[in-house]
Amino acid sequence: MYSYTNSLTSNTQAGQTLERMDEVKHRWLPQVIVAQNFEETWNSYMEAYNACDPQSYFEDLQKELNQRMNKKNSNFCILNDKN
Repeated sequence: MYSYTNSLTSNTQAGQTLERMDEVKHRWLPQVIVAQNFEETWNSYMEAYNACDPQSYFEDLQKELNQRMNKKNSNFCILNDKN
């Protein structure tokens, strides 16, 4: 899926979501690591992360994966029919 995510741009919803998620990770994870109050900082990070709507990004990845699997299965069937 790296090839797919590398092709995402800010012109797509998934690309915009990925950018926001990356921004949140870069902002919050260093703070989580050095936090005096880990739980509070982690909860703040998760709140910011979830505000990015990561589920929509994961659904986009799943859709791409399904398309690739369907294409692979179609090719496999074609190859098996020739044998």
